[in-house]
Amino acid sequence: MQVDALLKLLDILGPYRSPDKVISVKDIALKWDGRSVGDKPVPATVRTIQRYVSELSSRYEDLPALLGVKNIDISVKVKKADSKRSGKVMSKEVSHFYLPPENLVKWFMTEAVALQLMVTGQVVGQSLGAIKQLSTKDAEELANAVLSREKAAELRKVASCVRIVPDGIGRQRATVAPNIIQKIIDAIVMDRAVALEYTTPSGKDGKRIVNPLGLVSKDGTIYLVASKGFDPTIIHYALQRASDADVASRHIRHVPEGFDLDKHIDETHLLSHAKGCAIHLELEVHDDALYHFSERAFNATQIISKSKRQHWNKLTAVIPDSVLLVPFLVSMLEFVRVMGPASLRHAIQDHLNKMARLYE
Repeated sequence: MQVDALLKLLDILGPYRSPDKVISVKDIALKWDGRSVGDKPVPATVRTIQRYVSELSSRYEDLPALLGVKNIDISVKVKKADSKRSGKVMSKEVSHFYLPPENLVKWFMTEAVALQLMVTGQVVGQSLGAIKQLSTKDAEELANAVLSREKAAELRKVASCVRIVPDGIGRQRATVAPNIIQKIIDAIVMDRAVALEYTTPSGKDGKRIVNPLGLVSKDGTIYLVASKGFDPTIIHYALQRASDADVASRHIRHVPEGFDLDKHIDETHLLSHAKGCAIHLELEVHDDALYHFSERAFNATQIISKSKRQHWNKLTAVIPDSVLLVPFLVSMLEFVRVMGPASLRHAIQDHLNKMARLYE
């Protein structure tokens, strides 16, 4: 069978995916020639389709039959050629066909892709949970079906030994009500705004009508990246602070011109909550803590060189002045010293003085 013929046949069989929804050779032949139901199929096309479905409904090496077969009893009139039974209505079994998704996946998904799908499913499942549009459970089952084959034994071992866990010090993920994420996904699918019941960190609560632009999972928190009305300002809503959400059917989702989620994530340095303009950071880093910066650089502007002091290194980078910068640098204890800018040095000193007073 030619590849283009196979693709055409798979396209015709696409909606017929279970024994409850099957199609006959005659109807496949009509669709193949672009004819309407009720027309008479071209005999040559029928013979061609019979050959194709016969080939694809048989096992191939260690693969299952690509097509499923269901025999259905139909009533037919005996032709005049058979004079003894001419005109009588007889029962006859006619083969109907369907395309089981799990068999299609076993034929065309490689074990390596299945393993990648399982790992991706872990990330999506941990972050977004059971969202019907994402079908993560179905994807996992299909991937498992591929990895269940005998020749995939090595990859099954890998799959059993790969887990994705959040970064940090072992804190649990922020709890988000599943219906909230589902409603946001629904709004994106329907191209509508979201009515969000939200409480700010200061305790101010209320309803907001926002344009859902993306969902981003970061350090155990799921953020809704959104805008309001036609204002291009992008806001990040931590969804554990949302008590409810619903599709705002009367409000069309407006996406700011030129907005790209990946570009936004990159420009905000992974949603770093910048407080103002970028700063030119200068640090002295001890050898014992250097791996924190050499293994996970601030960004492409980072430069590390040897300091005049023994066992110390100089680090420079242009980074956003974010709300997490001071806590991060303080967490480095005596292994990092801020050299500039002066405003950051003063902020560090202020935090350390306040901390010291807590322990007096």
